Amino acid sequence: MAGVAMAVAVLSIWLLYRTAFTEQRHQLSNLAQTQVQAILTLAEHVSAHIAAKGLPTERIQTSTMSWISTSLDNTNGFAKSGEYIIGRREAGNIVFLLRNAGGAPQDLPNLVSFDSYSAEPMRRALSGKSGTMTGHDFANRNVLAAYEPIPALGLGIVAKIDLA
Repeated sequence: MAGVAMAVAVLSIWLLYRTAFTEQRHQLSNLAQTQVQAILTLAEHVSAHIAAKGLPTERIQTSTMSWISTSLDNTNGFAKSGEYIIGRREAGNIVFLLRNAGGAPQDLPNLVSFDSYSAEPMRRALSGKSGTMTGHDFANRNVLAAYEPIPALGLGIVAKIDLA
């Protein structure tokens, strides 16, 4: 009788964990997709503004990132360990441009080799893939991450939460 009760308890806890994990995966995916849409909308607005003033189109990414950075200055990410990271590929490296988290800015490295073991979610985003995964972030922490490319700007975004 005790064995059956223990088996039912373990099975119930496992099912609840899997359900919560799946729900978190969907939420991260929706967050990343929402951020991509917001960035693209902002980029369209910036592009129209730059075109109207006759400025070089190379300024679109820089101006868009400046607006995003300003809008995220007073936010602390989401959940206890959740954050967004925006990056781009540059000369065989992943260059991290922006981090929206409670952590200190120095926690974000300037760049990571595109072929390194760390930053797998960003590598996938910058390779044009979208989805969710568990893997290692730029600091080699095990994370649940959703990743999305932003091909119009040559960027990738990762929404992630630390599994620890």
